[in-house]
Amino acid sequence: MPRSSLLPGLLLGLLLLPGIPPASAAETPPAAPATNAEFVGPPKPGPYAVALASLHDLVEARSEKRTELKALREELEHPQEDSDKAQITAAISETEAGIEDISRQIGALASGVAEQEFDLDANLKIDLKAEAEQLLQPFVIMLRSLTEQARQIENLRRELSVATNHRAVARRAIAQIDPLLAAAGDDERVKRELTRQRKTWKQRLDAVDDLIASTQRQLDARQANQVSTVDSANQFARSFLRERGLNLLYGVGVFFVTLLSLRFISRRLGAFRGARQARKNIATRAITLVWAVGSFVFALLAMLFTFNILNDWLLVGVTVIFIVALAWIGVRMLPSLIEQITLYLNLGAVQEGERIFFDGIPWQVRKLGFYCDLVNPALEGGEFSMPIRELIGLHSRPVTPNEPWFPTRKGDFVRLETGLAEILVQTPGLVEVRIEGGIRQTFTAAAFYEMAPENLSRGSRAEVVFGISYKHQAIATKEVRDKLRAFVREGLKEVLREDQIIRVDVELMSASESSIDYGVEVDMTPDAAVHYDTAEWLLTRLCVDACNHYGWEIPFPQLVVHRGADAATS
Repeated sequence: MPRSSLLPGLLLGLLLLPGIPPASAAETPPAAPATNAEFVGPPKPGPYAVALASLHDLVEARSEKRTELKALREELEHPQEDSDKAQITAAISETEAGIEDISRQIGALASGVAEQEFDLDANLKIDLKAEAEQLLQPFVIMLRSLTEQARQIENLRRELSVATNHRAVARRAIAQIDPLLAAAGDDERVKRELTRQRKTWKQRLDAVDDLIASTQRQLDARQANQVSTVDSANQFARSFLRERGLNLLYGVGVFFVTLLSLRFISRRLGAFRGARQARKNIATRAITLVWAVGSFVFALLAMLFTFNILNDWLLVGVTVIFIVALAWIGVRMLPSLIEQITLYLNLGAVQEGERIFFDGIPWQVRKLGFYCDLVNPALEGGEFSMPIRELIGLHSRPVTPNEPWFPTRKGDFVRLETGLAEILVQTPGLVEVRIEGGIRQTFTAAAFYEMAPENLSRGSRAEVVFGISYKHQAIATKEVRDKLRAFVREGLKEVLREDQIIRVDVELMSASESSIDYGVEVDMTPDAAVHYDTAEWLLTRLCVDACNHYGWEIPFPQLVVHRGADAATS
């Protein structure tokens, strides 16, 4: 009788059972075989009828085992053969083990206490291998049941392949014997031996043919009943959800309820509110970290306890395997985890509130946590969160006042190799500009930052170099300079407003071989950046107009040819 069917009686107070004879009387065998039972007749009805009926059945079973054991011992004294003695000895051992097991069941049912609970040495001994096997047994049984059909088909195919090879060997042997038998002639002794050999191989061939036919029929039947992989998976999923789906739902629900409840408590506690206000406090960060890890572990234990209460040993085993896998992964990732914890505590190379370079762009670390917030105020959409592990290997530094976060802003004008360009879009991913003529060009944000373009919207200067002839050397240092400056300033008003012109300057730069060169410069306000190219071209035109207006000669490059001495005398 299964032990589980006896457990309900343990809760009925069997210690007060009336009418149970003393143990010594129960162990004394009766004189006559007809009265070999320790209980005569079924128990009387009463409040303990179920327990007494179970005890009656167990005692009857033990009496039968003892009778069987007595008969086996008598048979062992007079065995017919030596092989019978070994079989009888094994049967005696098995019967004695059965009697001991029934006696333990009787004791547990009568007292409500298992022998293992009173065995102090047994409670102190733990066999890790046995415990692990017991834990994994339901999981292995489930996998075995899931793959039973495929494994049986594979075994049949392997048996069929081996039998086919054996058939080929038997046929080859018969084909070798038949010519020898035909050529044996009158040698009767050889013919008898060959005939015996052929008969042996023919029997083997027939047996193999029967085995192949039987195996092929089994294989065909298995394959006919085989379902597809998808159907098998669906069937397994339906069976799993039907048998354990509710338990799984309870366990997962307890996990999330526990985890979310602990997170809610952490948000409500004043210590954690203080942690959000003072993020650089190492103590509050450490408390937050310990609480988060402890909440997850406690939620896992709550789920495991739920499965244990529901007596679902399979889900308990799966949960334990999951926990062991997490622990193993944690050990493998321990160096990285230590670095992440150091960063989280604001003790690492990246500090909260400081400036870092990530993906070729500067960012400010606004918050350090399990997910860190990075922000760049100069970019559209310049704010995102990232796992703290992405910051490993980076370094931060304090932010200095008025330090730019990007070379440009939307709407600025910059000077590129292709010419003047207006910033249309700048995001953490790309920068789009419009070149003169409406052409649009796109750069990655990191590449654009690396280019370090000239931003004309912060103020700009257009300049040209212009030269006049040495004929005007007498007035070159002052008169020409002053008149050219006034003329250029007045002429720039064609494209610039007066308030957009900060300064116009003309200075003598150098006296070259064929001309006296002046540097002509104009400094413009940021809102004049759109006219930068036009102003630069206009400067050259205004210098030419000034020469025409004042009668100054513009020299051209001269080539001086020096004749050699021999050529001069010839």
